[in-house]
Amino acid sequence: MKYVNRLQKLICAAVLLGLVACGGAPVKKNLVDESAPRDMVSTLEFIPVVKQDKEGAQLPYAPQVNPYLLQKGKINKQSALKFIEAKRAISSRNYAKANSLLDDLTSSDDKLSGPWLLKGDLAVAESNFDAAVESYAKAIDVNPKNVNAYLRLALNQRKQGKFLVAQNTYAEVLKVWKDFPEAHLNLAVLYDLYLNHPIRAQKHVEAYQFLTGEENTEVANWLEEIQTRTGIQTSLRSLVAANGEVIKPGALAN
Repeated sequence: MKYVNRLQKLICAAVLLGLVACGGAPVKKNLVDESAPRDMVSTLEFIPVVKQDKEGAQLPYAPQVNPYLLQKGKINKQSALKFIEAKRAISSRNYAKANSLLDDLTSSDDKLSGPWLLKGDLAVAESNFDAAVESYAKAIDVNPKNVNAYLRLALNQRKQGKFLVAQNTYAEVLKVWKDFPEAHLNLAVLYDLYLNHPIRAQKHVEAYQFLTGEENTEVANWLEEIQTRTGIQTSLRSLVAANGEVIKPGALAN
């Protein structure tokens, strides 16, 4: 495919990597048990729905806010400093130091998912993808609203050839945040390149473009290429002002 190499650089874009303490007892999700039966689940319910008024004018769409960023909790100062130090150690490829710091963090503060996310990134840097999957899944167990962990988990599951498992994981993160642009984009890549479902891929590419204001020209080119294969023209558009300027979803919500 003409745009595959470029798109591989776009998928799994990081939103934010931070420490967020979760409140209450987390509900564990069965995301990595390979003995569990897997079916491709529907993700159509997560596609943004653009509504119209009585005159047929498109109403503004208010996208759901990332629930992970809405969480509040007190973070131990020493834990925060150690977390920052671990990130720096990974950046400088001092993996032994980073691993030691993260082990201290995960054992001393069991309410933080960020350290488990970093442990997964560290495992990826060391090409230990099984350990990465376990760490990302643990981050989700600690904080089921850590959308970044789902994204990384699904990407690594895909790299391991576990395409249906990855599809299920993307469905789970969209249950948490239905308007997660990068989840829609990554899921579209999975549908189109690995599961041979171009129509499903097209819907999620449209969702990504809609939620990001159609700013990504590479994705726009890919969407056009998918349309030539499906024969279906896009039905999801961003709002356009009278002067032709694109209005991002939610911009008129207030």
